[in-house]
Amino acid sequence: MFALALLLPAASAQQRQVELLRAADAAQLKAVFFSGEPWLVQCGTKAEISAAIVDDGFGAHAVVEKAASALPKDVKVGLLDCHKQLPSGKTTIERFKLDGSISPLLVLAANGKTVQITPAALTKHGLATSLFPGPRAQAVALASYVKAKSEPKVYKATTSQQLSTLCLKRKHCVLVLLDKELSKGE
Repeated sequence: MFALALLLPAASAQQRQVELLRAADAAQLKAVFFSGEPWLVQCGTKAEISAAIVDDGFGAHAVVEKAASALPKDVKVGLLDCHKQLPSGKTTIERFKLDGSISPLLVLAANGKTVQITPAALTKHGLATSLFPGPRAQAVALASYVKAKSEPKVYKATTSQQLSTLCLKRKHCVLVLLDKELSKGE
């Protein structure tokens, strides 16, 4: 009994807490979906959100919780009721044109883009045909996908429109000016 009590805190310390997101909090959602910082968001059911409230941030899909420890440290994990109305009057599903029939409904916001994670998207990362066929394979594929998609990207802007879209309209951007044209290998 005593050894079990010592093991439990160590196991829970390794898990990453899932942040509860509120559809009514415009500032919070703007930071999640438009800051450029990487976020893995699960559109949770009322039961999952209730469990997360009761269980101090844990309550996401079991595979999301398993994958969370393998995600890059800068990726935050959130749980949101995507069926609730946003301050804009739309739901998250409507705003980002998500397919609500996929369960669990997962969204990755990173590098200024918001994309739904589908079974097809995970096939290149070790997942076979269905979304979450087995917990271990699911968590590995999900972590691999999020890691690949959340890494900072390098873009070459050759017009002022591209410069504005790729850098100036974003919260974080690094601009490197060169006095020569880059070749394909550079």
